[in-house]
Amino acid sequence: MRYLRYVEAERIEIRVCCMNCMVRFLFIMFWLAGTLSVSGQMRTVEARVIDGKTGNPLGYANVYATSGQGTITNADGDFRFVAADTAHVRISFVGYETVNLPVSRLQPVVKLRPATYDIAEVTILPSGDRLARRVVKKAVKEFRRSRKVQGNYFYRQVTQTDSVCNEYIEAFFWGRTSFCFPTAYLLEGRYAGLPSDSLTRYQYVTNYFTLSQLAVVTPDIGAGMHGIISPLRENFERYYKVTYNTLRSTSPTTPDCYVLYFEPLPIVSSPILQAVVYVDMKTLGLLRCEGNLLGLTMQDIVTGEEHDFVAHFTINFRRVGDRFDPKTHDALNSRQSYSELTTVSAHATTTFIGRPVSLHSVLYNLGENELAGRTQPDFSLEIGEQTDLKTAISHTDYNPDFWQKNEIVRRTELEESVLHMMEGHGLFSNYK
Repeated sequence: MRYLRYVEAERIEIRVCCMNCMVRFLFIMFWLAGTLSVSGQMRTVEARVIDGKTGNPLGYANVYATSGQGTITNADGDFRFVAADTAHVRISFVGYETVNLPVSRLQPVVKLRPATYDIAEVTILPSGDRLARRVVKKAVKEFRRSRKVQGNYFYRQVTQTDSVCNEYIEAFFWGRTSFCFPTAYLLEGRYAGLPSDSLTRYQYVTNYFTLSQLAVVTPDIGAGMHGIISPLRENFERYYKVTYNTLRSTSPTTPDCYVLYFEPLPIVSSPILQAVVYVDMKTLGLLRCEGNLLGLTMQDIVTGEEHDFVAHFTINFRRVGDRFDPKTHDALNSRQSYSELTTVSAHATTTFIGRPVSLHSVLYNLGENELAGRTQPDFSLEIGEQTDLKTAISHTDYNPDFWQKNEIVRRTELEESVLHMMEGHGLFSNYK
């Protein structure tokens, strides 16, 4: 009997082992099937975002997918990225109603409706000092608390001399940033430029990247980044006259906001930002800042003459750390929340040997993603106020395959044509 019981136990043990093996086998097969299914459901998502009323493209709108991917629209309002087929896409732009769409329902053209505001509440008040002090105090406090936040950024720059695109730069940076990008370290970069000759001379810009490092918030009473006076500073009354609008939205997806106008006083002669600042009314968090950089000149390297350097910029922010009421969508302000920089776009014009020169650039926050297979930057490649970005790029290795896979922000038609032309002529390198 003992022998029979032993044999029976052995048989049971064998059957159990076989069942366990079968379960593990089926689990692995289901896991592989699920993995293959998920990977097969990824698709390229692309569209153009326009103003639903005017039809004008909305450049640098935020685009995020629930599957974790994200990008921004380019200057023509176009975007393209890869997302899960089951994901939803969220498209937002300050002053417009946010759109949430399943990837499967995304149309080639997405129309954002301008936010509707209660006209009775839209008023321009003669003095914004009291509100401005509150906004400045809030911004400076958040700046100091979040100044160690770090992330990766993508940068693209195009230089045109007399309507001919003669420079094209793309780069990835790492830095500690929240409200601005004052400290940048180069991770990867590439450069292409048309050579000047005896018949045609082009303008080459050494440190245009510094416009993407504009500091809207200054935590002290100094001049600010690169000696430029910024609007959100403790002694702003010394440099600015401030007025503001109060905008109350009728849409639950669009926050009520203040629009503050910082107009430089006539006595200011230093480089200064003339700015319009959009602030969330409930949290006093920054949403957007746009305006002009005044008081800068550029020296013509051939004639030695000084020419006006006119620059327009747009800076977008997103709130990090805020909690939201799921029913009313109201932001529940958190002590740990702050406004994080998402994009900086800059457009500047000047003159070179009597010929018009224009520069376009965009800086986009990628978050903490690892890029170029590097987890730490080369700290010797710090990009400062006087740094020639092209020279810094020369210290990196040029890898064409890497750039084929990392468009990040969709190129405009002009940028795409210039890219193909310069690649066709073998002009891209790391600027040796």
